Amino acid sequence: MKAYHVGNPALIMPLGLLVPLGLFYVYIYAQGVDVDTARYTYDLFFPKMDDVDFWTIWADSLGKFDKINFSAWSATLADQAIMVIVILLDCMLKISSTENKLPVKTDKDYEISLYGAGNALVAASGSTVGYMQLKFNVINYGVMGNVHDRRGGVIYAILCGVGFFWTIQHFNYLPRFFLSALLFFAGAGFVAENLWGSRKYLSGMEWLEILIILAVFIISGELLPAVVVGMLLTALSFVVKYAKVPAIAGKPLRGSEVATPLRKSDLVMQRLQHALGTWLLVIKLKGFVFFGSVKGVTKMVAGRMEQEEADCVPLYRRLKFVIFDCAQLDGMDVSAAKAFKKLVSEAKAMHVQIIFTSVDAARADEMKRREIITNDKEWSTELSFAVHHVQKQARNYIEAVVARWLTLSPAFQLHDDLVRTQMTFEPFASILTSDASRFGCPWRYCGRMNIKKHQTLLWEPFDRHPKLYLVHSGTVGIYAKVPAVDNEEAWDSPLAVYQQGSFLNLEMLAHRRNRAAAVALSDGELVCWSMDQWYRMSRERPMMAKAILQSGMRQSMQDGEAAAVVPPVGYAPRELNMMMEQLRTALGLAVKGFFEALSPDEDVTFPPMPQPLRKDLVTAFRTYCERGEQKIRPESVSKALMYAGVFGTQLTLGNRPGFSEAEFLAIGQEATMARLSARQVKTLEELFERFDEDNSGFLQLEEQRTAIIYMTGNPDIDCDQVDGIAAGWASTCQLDKVGSPLVDRSTYLAIMSRFIKKHESAWCVLKAILEVVDGLDVMGADSLNTARTMEDRDLNALRLTPARLAECLEKMDAASAAAAAAAADGTQNGGAAGEDPMQRAAEMLWVANWRTDNKTDAMDIAGLLAAVTPLGQHDFEMKALPERPPREALEAGPEANDAGTALGSAEGLVCDLRYEHALEAVMAGGAGRGGRRA
Repeated sequence: MKAYHVGNPALIMPLGLLVPLGLFYVYIYAQGVDVDTARYTYDLFFPKMDDVDFWTIWADSLGKFDKINFSAWSATLADQAIMVIVILLDCMLKISSTENKLPVKTDKDYEISLYGAGNALVAASGSTVGYMQLKFNVINYGVMGNVHDRRGGVIYAILCGVGFFWTIQHFNYLPRFFLSALLFFAGAGFVAENLWGSRKYLSGMEWLEILIILAVFIISGELLPAVVVGMLLTALSFVVKYAKVPAIAGKPLRGSEVATPLRKSDLVMQRLQHALGTWLLVIKLKGFVFFGSVKGVTKMVAGRMEQEEADCVPLYRRLKFVIFDCAQLDGMDVSAAKAFKKLVSEAKAMHVQIIFTSVDAARADEMKRREIITNDKEWSTELSFAVHHVQKQARNYIEAVVARWLTLSPAFQLHDDLVRTQMTFEPFASILTSDASRFGCPWRYCGRMNIKKHQTLLWEPFDRHPKLYLVHSGTVGIYAKVPAVDNEEAWDSPLAVYQQGSFLNLEMLAHRRNRAAAVALSDGELVCWSMDQWYRMSRERPMMAKAILQSGMRQSMQDGEAAAVVPPVGYAPRELNMMMEQLRTALGLAVKGFFEALSPDEDVTFPPMPQPLRKDLVTAFRTYCERGEQKIRPESVSKALMYAGVFGTQLTLGNRPGFSEAEFLAIGQEATMARLSARQVKTLEELFERFDEDNSGFLQLEEQRTAIIYMTGNPDIDCDQVDGIAAGWASTCQLDKVGSPLVDRSTYLAIMSRFIKKHESAWCVLKAILEVVDGLDVMGADSLNTARTMEDRDLNALRLTPARLAECLEKMDAASAAAAAAAADGTQNGGAAGEDPMQRAAEMLWVANWRTDNKTDAMDIAGLLAAVTPLGQHDFEMKALPERPPREALEAGPEANDAGTALGSAEGLVCDLRYEHALEAVMAGGAGRGGRRA
């Protein structure tokens, strides 16, 4: 009834005790049997107990050692030690169970202390220790109806006091079955709650362990054997269970899946992650690693290394780095330490470096003592530091392979040189990509700032910093709090790391406070804009401000994305898409004959450059010229052109001492505009007439775009690039009713001349790609016919196969061997290649083919284009930012009037890459074919 909560406990419990006792006495008296007869004749009572004064236990023991059985005491010492543990555990379990059953919260420390004091008093009085049972707490709560009333405890204490200080004769009148039932009721709680009741919460094996311990106790009759068996079973169960629990948090991560604070362009990051996905394995250890769980960790790494060895996987595709992150590791036993030591030794033999991260100096010393690590390169305080180390190794390797790709063609070397030259000069390569965004000289609106490693603090958390930054060289880290300058080893891992081409403090544009601190991690230089400079640029050069803002938004969105998201198959980053768009446009122009070399004796049309670009060139000249002579030195011409935003110009200046402003502008004209033959002019005029639907003699911008799309055959052409070129002539054009510029014939020719010139280097790269991929003879004089054979072919469908690449490498080896033999007066050197061309081709394709599933299969043109694109420049290769133009360069002064004469003399100073063998001559450092009459 109590268990099922039937009736009021205050009534049910007394009746359950007194009614059976009353019925017993009614029965025996009805039979005419008294208590003594029932006790001694019918054995219905226990033997009669005599009263003993409560002070007897002290009177007969204190000072009377002859009455103490020390042998019995010493024999129970083991049981006493076990008893202390058992009663403590019993106390804690009973307290916890009471809180679960009753609406009460106990102060466990106070309760256990009180329990200990009570047991000490009870033991001194010659009684047994123990803690109140759960069922009695529940009964008391059921009777009293609350957890605050102390009357139940007071009554219990009074009854105990009566029995201890006065008499126990009332127990002689309780029948045997009654006392036995009370004893059974007191002990049934253990069976019902701890043994039988626990089956709901324990597994079958755990419950069986409890039954085995109980059986040992019953059979032996002693507590110690049961405890020993219990400890053995517990130890065995622990080993079996925790050996099944992996010592690894989550699944092992490939290098491409590890989040890194490094922020670079998508193109660079995807190429790095491709290599890291194979080279790097990150395993996060957790808990305590012991002999039962360490095998699963070491077997995973050793198994992969052995499998790669058995499968004869090429060295460049094997595992090279294993990082064990110990952030969640509690420790390891001796067996686990020996297993890790063996793994490290085996890994070194197979050229695999193992690094332990999230390790402090104390743990590192312990691991060195155990010979798990042997030097400081094998451990790191942060996971990101170790990943950065692996990224540097991957970058060096990829750059070495890129160097192999560049040897396939001079055009690839030219492309690499152009990209690197702009990187070293300025950080605007991927920002100011159109002519319109570049007009106006960005150096007029920005400042420069030098940064020092671990010394320059750009801003602190929650600062409202008034400047926007763009990294040109060096590295800047973003931290949650300002690191301690005096203890660089204690620096936390940065939240983000920014390098060249990355913006800092984009919050300035949104008038928001920064949430973190920015600290220089290496020496370098930043471009910076104050708020006033930004407002001025927005007013005077809105297209420039728009391009910077768009680039900042792209970076902000990229920062907000997951750092280790694996891109889908065929994914092409923005930079690669832009380069592919230039190749498609260059092919369309080549098909129409716009990259044909001009005959020396034919008349040409040479449209003038746009006025904004001319003004920028004047500013550049006056910035770099010698103040006294008003001439620019030959070594400064290239810098001045880049200052004005003209990149990729191949100059053949000879030994001239200097150039006047008119001569420099003529060089700029040659560098930015393409000379047009009569046939090319005729083709353009036919296109003009075709798209001048109203025969007005003007083209609207939409018609201009349509004409260019038709001419290039590239419907995906970037309209911003087309409009950006046309914007150079907007100030000289008439306007329609809605204010849009109208392009006449002469302006149309000038726009197309600039458009053709901008894609000249792209055509050189495309010719090299076509020669490598298909073996087409596009480097000779018949390039037009070859281009026309490509007119109906999709560039995206072209594939470079391993066999074709190996064939190109064999030709290079033969050419190198012939050159070496000629240089050695005919002595053979055994060939240029020491490795099979197919193996080299497979390695080069694997490194470059990061966009497809099959990493060594044929590669598309986009992959080849990315393969010959550098990953970036190192800080030691960077040059100082150009200075702000001086005041006299910005003032409107008269320009030289000998432009016509200078224009004629400048024709041979700029290499026209449309001529046969011009590219080879440029890469060889010769004069090449600078112009029609060079």
